[in-house]
Amino acid sequence: MSRDTARSTNEPDGGGAYTLSVSLDSSAAVGEVLEAIAGVGDGSVDVRTLRPDDARTVAVNVDDITPIQRETLVYAVRVGYYRMPREASLSTIADQFDVSKSAVSQRLRKAEASLADQVVAGLTDGDLREDHVPRS
Repeated sequence: MSRDTARSTNEPDGGGAYTLSVSLDSSAAVGEVLEAIAGVGDGSVDVRTLRPDDARTVAVNVDDITPIQRETLVYAVRVGYYRMPREASLSTIADQFDVSKSAVSQRLRKAEASLADQVVAGLTDGDLREDHVPRS
C-alpha cells in the first residue's frame, strides 16, 4: 500500500471517532490490512464497508432529513416495516412514537422522498435506461 493512497480526516465524525479510507492495489493487500485491523483486538476498530473500486455508490446526506424523520425511519427499518412481506405496520410505529398513523406516514414519506431524490441526483445518464427517463 502506498502512503499517498491512505487518507484520514483530522476531525472526529461527530461521535468522537475517526473515519479512515484506504485504497489498495491488490486483493492480497486487503487480507493483510484486515489481519492487522483484527490484531488491534480492543474493539476500537470497525470495518464497515469493503468494496471493489468499480462498485457504484451514491452518497446521501442524512442531515437533509429531520432528526424525527431519521428516528422514525430507523425504527421502521428495525421493526421490519420495509421487509417483504411487511413485518410491522404504521400502527406499530405510531404506537412507539405516540402519534397518529398519518403522522408516521408523513414522516416516512418525506424522509423517503429526500433520500430517493439524492440517490437519483447522484446517478449518471449511463445508470438509467433510455426508455425509463422522462423527456423534459
